[in-house]
Amino acid sequence: MPDITGLNLAGECDPNIDCLFRYWQSIHSVSDLPARGNFDPLDLSATCWPHICLLDVKHDPLWFQIRFVGMEIVRFKKRDGTA
Repeated sequence: MPDITGLNLAGECDPNIDCLFRYWQSIHSVSDLPARGNFDPLDLSATCWPHICLLDVKHDPLWFQIRFVGMEIVRFKKRDGTA
C-alpha cells in the first residue's frame, strides 16, 4: 500500500471532509489502514457527525452491522440503515 500520509486533498473541499481526512491521516499507519481501536469518533468535530456512518465488519461469514448513520446521510438516502 502506498504511503498517503503526505497526500493533500485536491482543491477546495467541504470543511467536514477536510476535518475527517486530517483526522484519518493522523491515525493512519504507513503500512496499514487504521484499526477500529485507533479511531475514536469523539475526537471528530461535532460538525462531522451528520456526515459519517460507522459499521462493524465480521468475517466468516462476511457480515456488516450498521452502528451509526449521520442525519445528513439519512436525509440524502431517505432511510435510516440502523432501523
